[in-house]
Amino acid sequence: MGAYSFYKAATSVRIPSNEHPGPAIAKIQGNLDQLSGAGIDIPMNLRALMILDAAPPRYETAIQLCHNDNELADLTTSHAREALVASWEASVTKGNHKVGEAKKLSAVKRKGKDPAFKQQQQQHRNGNSQQQQQKGKGKARRGKR
Repeated sequence: MGAYSFYKAATSVRIPSNEHPGPAIAKIQGNLDQLSGAGIDIPMNLRALMILDAAPPRYETAIQLCHNDNELADLTTSHAREALVASWEASVTKGNHKVGEAKKLSAVKRKGKDPAFKQQQQQHRNGNSQQQQQKGKGKARRGKR
């Protein structure tokens, strides 16, 4: 293949919006490396801009952050890759956690089965007789304050 076909292959790759951007970025870099091997050297910052240009609109914030964090002369393909991959990973992890969803945690262990209604009635009656016995033991009347 000629140099033009390597250039055309590098510029025709689009980073998919619903998949990890890594394979598409690697494909672009591979085509640019083959172009370099054919004798046409493309500066690193232009390579990075080509990668950023291949990104879909959902990465617009990551692209802006990449431009703001790096001077154009210092921009590298690794900067572009890190920004796009970080944006992808943030969107994937954000989708896994639903807002307002809590998992039930309890350290209290249940003992046995729930009591039946008759058992509750018996417990309630026994509790009332114990309360009446305790009332008779205390002071008969309250004093003034």
